[in-house]
Amino acid sequence: MKVLLVTSNWAETYGHAVRSMAAAEQLTAAGHEVAVLAPASFRHLFPSGVRFYESVPKPAYIENKLPFFGYHTYEDLIFVSGHADDFHLIDTIERERATIRDFQADLVFADMQFTIAISAHTEGVRLASIVNWPLHPAHNIELEDLHPGRKLILRRVRNIWNRVLHKYGMPPVEHVCRTLFDHCQLLLVPSCKELEPELLRYEPEAEFVGQLVPDAFKEEPGWFKQWEHTCKEPLVFVYLSSLPFGINSRSTFEMMYNVFEKNPVRAVFAIGKYNSAFLDHPLQSSEERIRFEPFVPSETVMAHSSLCITPGSNSMMVSAMRHHVPGLLFPDTYERNFNAFCMERAGLGIVCGEDDLARERFESLLHEGLAGKSTEISLRIQNQLTALEKTPRLVRLLESASRGGVTP
Repeated sequence: MKVLLVTSNWAETYGHAVRSMAAAEQLTAAGHEVAVLAPASFRHLFPSGVRFYESVPKPAYIENKLPFFGYHTYEDLIFVSGHADDFHLIDTIERERATIRDFQADLVFADMQFTIAISAHTEGVRLASIVNWPLHPAHNIELEDLHPGRKLILRRVRNIWNRVLHKYGMPPVEHVCRTLFDHCQLLLVPSCKELEPELLRYEPEAEFVGQLVPDAFKEEPGWFKQWEHTCKEPLVFVYLSSLPFGINSRSTFEMMYNVFEKNPVRAVFAIGKYNSAFLDHPLQSSEERIRFEPFVPSETVMAHSSLCITPGSNSMMVSAMRHHVPGLLFPDTYERNFNAFCMERAGLGIVCGEDDLARERFESLLHEGLAGKSTEISLRIQNQLTALEKTPRLVRLLESASRGGVTP
């Protein structure tokens, strides 16, 4: 089987590459031929045996930055990332179509890349895609009812997408994300039913495959092995997003550092790919037990952590639940609000806001988070994720989808 992996070209954070990296590892181990279509900056992430195609870059006016807009639903992100221009959309689709033909793909596996639904449909190739509940149009219904002006704001991007859909002989949509759900033969959720059950009400055939993590994110770097021997305090894993907005700021890191310095914990701060605040003047730690790292293997660190502090990205939520790590959650987008709610619902998350970044309040939350106890629900979720990890389903599901079959 020849599988083309397609990451998003509207966001270049590692969160949009790691699941494709994991899929590439599993597929090649099973003897399948794999290629990937991704931004040029992802080339080094994939092994030499995987054929690499470069996707269309974001428009020049975006300049690799993601400005804040609205409530950061996926439609908002598509808008501000440049996928609201006819020419850019068509360039992206034509690059995808050319790659499908050149590689002669039997199946396309996409990670939240909406244009690929048009490309795969036009080329007559079956499509499997990573999805989650915040991606679904029904997730935004309440938001649009509360803020009807959003329909006017997003009217332009929806009209542009419908013009492009018409060009390729496809029906219009009322919501950009509908494009993916309407033309995908296999919906894959990198989670478990107990953690995120909402999607099944609308997409009952969606398949939960658990956490998808590449081997590189499970390795132990040399500094970590030494650290484990010399520092025995409870470990706090801080990852405030790779994007240069929200609480992922120098002042937040400095406040947390000062609190950790005065408490019996050790901590590792993962800075993030696009956090430009640290490029010219990296933060330095005078404490061996507190580290600042540009990249950390998240699974390794999470597996040893007693508490995580995060805005609530999907991958961090699932990782924390898999390793049963309580979290202090500072959601800064609509999707992350849902992820934070999932951890809170399971009894492992404390949802925080801007007022909780006051030093005294944060120190109190630190102690509360470290004292967190397991719940019946959190243990069930951990058991489900562990079972999915021990018996991987991804390759079997993709093989069945490529044949046009219905998966068990």
